[in-house]
Amino acid sequence: MKGLTLRLHHVVLRVDDLEKAVIAFEALGFSVTFGGQHESSPTENALIHFRDGTYIELFCFTRPRLVRFLVRAGFADLLYKNTSNHLKFRFAETLRFPPGLVDFAVCHDAIESCAAVLGRSDIACTPAQAMARVLPSGGRLQWQMVTPFDPALPLFVGDFDFEGDSKDGGGEHENAAVGIANIDFAASHLQPISDYWRCLGVESEFASDGTYSVEGLQTTYHPLAAPDGGREIGVKWFSAARPKPVRLDLFSESVSCAQELDLPEDLHAVIRLVPCL
Repeated sequence: MKGLTLRLHHVVLRVDDLEKAVIAFEALGFSVTFGGQHESSPTENALIHFRDGTYIELFCFTRPRLVRFLVRAGFADLLYKNTSNHLKFRFAETLRFPPGLVDFAVCHDAIESCAAVLGRSDIACTPAQAMARVLPSGGRLQWQMVTPFDPALPLFVGDFDFEGDSKDGGGEHENAAVGIANIDFAASHLQPISDYWRCLGVESEFASDGTYSVEGLQTTYHPLAAPDGGREIGVKWFSAARPKPVRLDLFSESVSCAQELDLPEDLHAVIRLVPCL
């Protein structure tokens, strides 16, 4: 089977208050732009774009208390019983945990073909779904997305299509961040993840230290299974309840060694600036 040609698209970081998060990340030297509200879910975002074409999505529910109540009370399961969409399998569930890094996405130019390959690989996922976001300028952005039910696999998105003259901007930052160097992803069992990527025809390999890396997607999976296991890669926390990103390294033209950013205390995440290669 011919493998998928994928490229890293963005990393998702959930926050509880979007405006406060924008202020906090601007104070860390990032240029942040409001992205707008999604049409298919009660969510909105702000974006940190990088020169290499990737970005960080600061993702927020517009009514987090209501959605959190629905999730924790079990009503969300009833609401989504007959649906198969990204909100059910990936995003609503993040409200069971503190804000922080929650997901990442890769891009495929022909998303329908991507969905077909995933289907032939027996990887449970949604069909390609039309998505849209209304920009603050009034423009509209459209794309398609395929969502694996297993959060150890990333979201798969197609190219964006803009209606209107205004696009998401940015890319130059005071801290000289230029792109995503690596995503450290915590997962309890790596062999099933390895099997997934092999089915997709994506180059990947195990390292001697037990980690598992996916070629070309700047992703390293770590075999963490206990709340204190995060110490192995220098993170301050880890939840074994759900596979998820725990640390993000960003290439910066202004640092000579890795520098950890002082994120807000409520964010369960580590973000570092690292020297460009």
